Amino acid sequence: AVDGESLSLAAFSAVAAGTRGILFTSTRRIDGDDRESRARAAAAREMNLRLQVLEPWGAAGRFAARAQTSSDEVQAFVMEAARARVVVAWRCVQGSQIVARRYAGGDIPANEAPLTVLVPGVPEAHQAWEVAPGGLRPLRQQRVTGGVSVTLDDFMTHAIVLFSGEPAVTAHVQARIRGAAA
Repeated sequence: AVDGESLSLAAFSAVAAGTRGILFTSTRRIDGDDRESRARAAAAREMNLRLQVLEPWGAAGRFAARAQTSSDEVQAFVMEAARARVVVAWRCVQGSQIVARRYAGGDIPANEAPLTVLVPGVPEAHQAWEVAPGGLRPLRQQRVTGGVSVTLDDFMTHAIVLFSGEPAVTAHVQARIRGAAA
């Protein structure tokens, strides 16, 4: 059976490493009526929606830097395109080989513990936005030594953060999110 979180971790790792394309393959049909086929189709569809938002950076952008996070279990990479940067952050335990960590009942990270990400090289005029299924949400940010610090209050497994000072860029990302949800 396909694990949607592991699929996300693999795709995010590939995009952060500079991959220009990702191919999902399966030895079984993805359009079947059985439970496993529906789960596989849903996982691929969800990942494709996330990748649509990242497409401008994945296709034409470049890896800019690694971002520092307040958790040893979270990796974050900065990709840069013409007038914006995007940070992809995901929870991945060291040595897990891109397999999502399975949490036991009381082991799940608490929402009360926000994740802080230090992003280097962000221009002064850029605003931070969390890319969420419902659209862009502004994030608290603070310029500190080493870059801009942003706080993700509800970080669980992964997040995408957009930095831009251009209304046209944020409008374009909003349109991609709406198009992906349709």
